[in-house]
Amino acid sequence: MTVSSRTTRLWIPHTIDTSIKIAGDLERIDVTQPTEGRKIALILHGTMGHKDYLFQKKLAKALPLDSFRFDFSHETGGVWNMGALDEDLEDLRIVVQYLQKTFGYVVDVIVGHSRGSLVAMRWLSTTEEGKRVRGFVNVAGRHRMERIYDRADFYKPYFDAQGYYDWKVTVARKEVIGRIYPQDLEKFASWDISPVRDNFPSNTHVITIHGLRDNTVPPYDAVLYARIFGGRVSGTHNLHFIEEADHNFTEHREEVVETVLNWWSLAERGEVQTVIAHSHHEELTEEEKNAPVDAILWIHMVLQCAVWGVLFPLGMVLGMTRSRWHVPLQSAGFALTTAGYLLGHSHKGRMFPASAHGSFAKFLFLPIAAQLALGIYLKMHIHERTIRPWAVRAHGILGKSYPVLGWTQMLFGAIIFRGYCRGGHLGQCLAHYIMGSGFIAYGIIMAILLIAGEAWIRRTGRSPEWWDSWVIMVWGIVNTFTEHRGAHWSVKDMQHTMLGVLWWAGGALGIWLSRNNQRSVVPSVIVILTGWAMSEHAQALPISTKVHSIFGYTLLLAGITRIIEVCFIAPSFEKDIPASDSDRHSDRTLGPALNENSRLAIAHAFRHFPPFLLIAAGLAFTIYAFVLVLINMWGTTGRHSPSASSAQGGVQGDEIELDKWYQRVPAGESDAEPISPQFVIGEHEHEHDRE
Repeated sequence: MTVSSRTTRLWIPHTIDTSIKIAGDLERIDVTQPTEGRKIALILHGTMGHKDYLFQKKLAKALPLDSFRFDFSHETGGVWNMGALDEDLEDLRIVVQYLQKTFGYVVDVIVGHSRGSLVAMRWLSTTEEGKRVRGFVNVAGRHRMERIYDRADFYKPYFDAQGYYDWKVTVARKEVIGRIYPQDLEKFASWDISPVRDNFPSNTHVITIHGLRDNTVPPYDAVLYARIFGGRVSGTHNLHFIEEADHNFTEHREEVVETVLNWWSLAERGEVQTVIAHSHHEELTEEEKNAPVDAILWIHMVLQCAVWGVLFPLGMVLGMTRSRWHVPLQSAGFALTTAGYLLGHSHKGRMFPASAHGSFAKFLFLPIAAQLALGIYLKMHIHERTIRPWAVRAHGILGKSYPVLGWTQMLFGAIIFRGYCRGGHLGQCLAHYIMGSGFIAYGIIMAILLIAGEAWIRRTGRSPEWWDSWVIMVWGIVNTFTEHRGAHWSVKDMQHTMLGVLWWAGGALGIWLSRNNQRSVVPSVIVILTGWAMSEHAQALPISTKVHSIFGYTLLLAGITRIIEVCFIAPSFEKDIPASDSDRHSDRTLGPALNENSRLAIAHAFRHFPPFLLIAAGLAFTIYAFVLVLINMWGTTGRHSPSASSAQGGVQGDEIELDKWYQRVPAGESDAEPISPQFVIGEHEHEHDRE
C-alpha cells in the first residue's frame, strides 16, 4: 500500500469486533521512500483521551521517524469501559499486526500516556515484537493500581444513589460521558503489574516523565518504575520530573516533547545512561549542593557585581552628562556582562537549582540589546524631528533602569547562593527584601533631591511627610498580605500583619494631614511604634533577636529626631518654597530584620553579633558613599564639567552648581531672609543677624 501525503488517516479493521474500525493517523518523514522494513513509533493516549490529545500530535510531527497515533475509543467506536485495559491491549496488538502486514513497519519506539503506558508496558513484556522495541516513553504511568480507590469516597454517593457515576469530559471539542460502575474500579485495580516487573525487555531504553503536581497518579509511582527499569543490565532508564506539571502536563506539553526528542537523540547515538533528572535541576544531590565553590564561579560573582554595581551606574551618570566616556564604559560593560554570563554557565563544583536569578539573567539581555540598538541608532543622527526624540527618551529610561536591574539581579544571586526563600519562606523573603530595597532606594532618592533636586521639590508643592506617608502606606499594604500563609496563625504572623495594618492606616492619615504642604508628625509616630515593636520582637536565635533590637532602637531614635526636626527646627514655608527634610540615615542603614529562612545561615556565618552589625553598616556606608560619588560626577563631568561651565558662563571649580535654596549665605550678610536660612548639606547653618 502506498501513501501519497505526510499525514494519512487509516481505518484499521478490528479482528474481533468487525463493527469497529480503529482510527489513526500515520505520519511519514519521506513519502517517496518505501515503508518496508522502516522503523515506526506508536503513540498511545490516556483515559478519555484521543490521538490528538495533549502532546501526542505535536510529538508525532516532531519525531525523527515515522509514527502512528490512534484512538482506543472515540472515533474508533465501541463502548468505553474504564476497567477494560485488556480490550485496549487487544487494540494495540491489532494495530501492530496491521502496520507490519500492510506496510512492513517495525515498531521501534512506543510512547504511552497514563492508561496508554499501562497497555504499552504489558505489550512490551508479553510479546515477541515488544522485546525487540528499542525505546519506551512512560508518561505519567500508574504503578500502584489500588490507588484508584483513593477516589472511592467521591464515587460512593453516586454508586449508592444510581449504581454508577457519569464522568463528563470534553474530548476533541465534544462532550463525552464515560459511565463508571463499581466493578470497573475493581477490574482496573486488579490489573497485573507483575509481567512488567518480571519480563520487561532487558535491552529497551526507557524514560519515565512525571509531573510533581500530578493529583491523578502520585509522582512516587514514577520512582517505583525507576526501581524496576533502572536495575536492568543493558537497557537504561531516565526518570524526569517536571516540577509544576499536572497529570495532563498543562502548560508543559512543549517540555514533554522536547524531553522525549532529546532523550531519543541520545539513545540513537548510544549516549543515553541511567539517570534521575528533574526539570530545572531542582533535585540536587548532597554532594552537588555542598561542593566547594570553584574559582570560575567566584570570578563570575565578582565580575558581575563590579559591572552591574559599579560600571553601569557610572556609565548611566556619564550618559546623563553627555560625557564622551559614556559609550566606551557601556561597551565595556556589555562585553564583561557576556563574559560573566558564560562563566556562570561554565563553573564546576557547587551546583544550584533553577531560580529567578537564572531566569532574570536571560531577561537582562533584552534591555542590553535594546540600549545597544538605540545607541547605534542615535549615533547615526537621522530622523532628527520624528523618531530620534523618542529614541533619546527610551535610551535614557533604559540606562536609568540599569541600577535597579543590577540590584535586583545581585539580590537574586545572593539568595540562590545562600539558599534562602524556598518553600514556605517565600512570602517573608519578598516582604523583607522589598522593604530593605525600598529603604535603600528611598535614601538614594532623598540624597538626590536634597543635593541636586531642590527645584523639583519646589514645583511639587508637597512636604517631605507627604512622600514619607506614601512610602509607608505602600509598604504596609505589601506586608499585610505577604507575612502570612496557610490557615494557622502564629504570634509572629499576627505581629507582622498588624504592623502592616499600622503602616497603611497611618500612612493614609499622614497623606491626608500633609496634603497641603503641611508638616506632620504622623510618619514619625509610625516609625517610633515600629521601632518599639521591633525592639520587643523575640526571635528563635540570639543574633536575630539582637538584630531586631538594634533595628528597633534605631527606628526609635530616628522617629524622635524627626519629631524634633518637624516641631522645633524646620520653619513653615509657602507652597513654592521647599521644606527641609531630614535624611533619616539610621533607619536605612540597617534595613529590615532578617527573614525566617536567613537566620540559620547568618547565625552559622557570624557566631558573634558585632561582626555582622559592622559588615552590615560597612555595606550601607559603601553604598551611600558610592551614591554621593555618582551625584558629584553628575555635577562635575560632561556638560556639567568646569570647562563646559566656563564656556557657558557657569560656575567655576569642582563643585555642583546648587540651586538658590542650597547655596552658601555670604558671610555677614544682614539682609538675608530671616525665615528661610540657606545652607549646604553637611555644613552648619550660618547665624543671621537679628534686629
